[in-house]
Amino acid sequence: MHMDWRSKVRIIIHMGDQPQHGTDFHDMPANEDNFPNGDPEGRDLRAMLEYLRHDCKVNLYTFIHLYSTPSTLKMLRQFRQNCRASRWIEECHVDQYSSNFSSSILDNVSSTIRNTIQQSRPGR
Repeated sequence: MHMDWRSKVRIIIHMGDQPQHGTDFHDMPANEDNFPNGDPEGRDLRAMLEYLRHDCKVNLYTFIHLYSTPSTLKMLRQFRQNCRASRWIEECHVDQYSSNFSSSILDNVSSTIRNTIQQSRPGR
């Protein structure tokens, strides 16, 4: 994975209604996951999160739980444990009838831009 970022504000918005493959990330029966042993390509979650956070210097990783399934909640706990910086990952819960979908995204992006600008000022 290669990301060529130009801006100092680097945000990832990840939306999902199901967890990633692997029984470490959900409590569903193994037969409901085509790849219960994890990523079929063998990609390592910790390495991917470290790459995004340190090499790409992503300021904020936001996961939006669509329909707030328990399995995506467990996945996010694993993400936080693996990135070793739980505050770097934010989450938002929306459902198909939610009116806060776009405002939640806008609030997250606006907050990250403000924080990034403040941190990049001389003397900080």
